[in-house]
Order: sequence, then C-alpha cells, then structure tokens
Amino acid sequence: MTKSFISIFIFSLLFSCSQSTKNSESKISYSKAQRQIQYLVDKFKADVQQEKDFNKQDSVRYKYAYNFYDLLSNIYIDSIRVHVDSVKIDHLTIIIKSHCNKEIAFESSLTFLPKMDSTQDLLFRFMKGLKSGMDTMVNFDYLGDHHIRLPNSNDTLIVKIFAYPSPIWLPKKG
Repeated sequence: MTKSFISIFIFSLLFSCSQSTKNSESKISYSKAQRQIQYLVDKFKADVQQEKDFNKQDSVRYKYAYNFYDLLSNIYIDSIRVHVDSVKIDHLTIIIKSHCNKEIAFESSLTFLPKMDSTQDLLFRFMKGLKSGMDTMVNFDYLGDHHIRLPNSNDTLIVKIFAYPSPIWLPKKG
C-alpha cells in the first residue's frame, strides 16, 4: 500500500512538473517591438489570404512594405531573442544573419572604420563575439530597408529586416 502511494505521488509530481514546463514555454513574453512586428506580419498574411488574384496580393505586399517601413522607422527594436544563423568577418566588415522565428529574419553588413570611438569599439567587439548557432537577446538598429515576401508553402520567411544587432546593455541612441 505504501509503495503504491509513493509511486502514485512520484508519478503525479513528475506529471505536474512536465505540465508546468509546457505552460511556461507557451507563456514566453516578447518585447513590445517583437509583438508589433509579429502583429504586422500576421495582419499582412491575413490580408493576402483574402485576395485570390496575384496582382491584388502584390498590391497588398506593396502597401505593407510601407507599413513595415513606418513601423520599423519609428520604434526602438529592443530585446529580440534571435538565433544567429551566420557571422562572416572580413577584417573590419561584419555580416550577420539571424532570425527570431520562421517568418522574421534580420540581416546586416557593417564596415567599421580603423579608428573607432569607445561605443563603436564596443559594438564591433560585440558583433565579432556573436557565433553561428548561438541564441541570444539583442537590440536592433534599423538600417532603413527590408524585404517583404508573399507567403507561400515553399518558403515561410515573410520579412527580412536589414538592421544590425547591438547588445541590450548598450544605451539607446538618440
């Protein structure tokens, strides 16, 4: 009797732990910027789905290209959890590709000057320290360009944002 009670207790304890892990994973909180970008992606996908004609879908894409520009130009893209896909370093040029989910990717190419102030040097060293395959939280500084694609079954990437990563502990510019 005691052994069966202990077995049931241990089983229920393990079950409740696995349930709390599942619940905490589903309650991941995203930054305000990431929620705004994702909201626009979701709205774009819904609007495209309503249109059956390719030309009308492309018109929706064109409209949302402006909406993304307005959003990205006017928000501080902070605290985005990303997976670093690749980091290429060629002397003072650093090219970084990353994504925060299957629909939203970030890409940047920055060439630093040989003579850097302390903030530029911190950014240079931070970017050099990023490694392919790494998951990390970063801020992004929008470079004024992005690509938006119509959703299809072959490729799930919707928006590629050209922005360079910066550490979350680096003070916000301007």
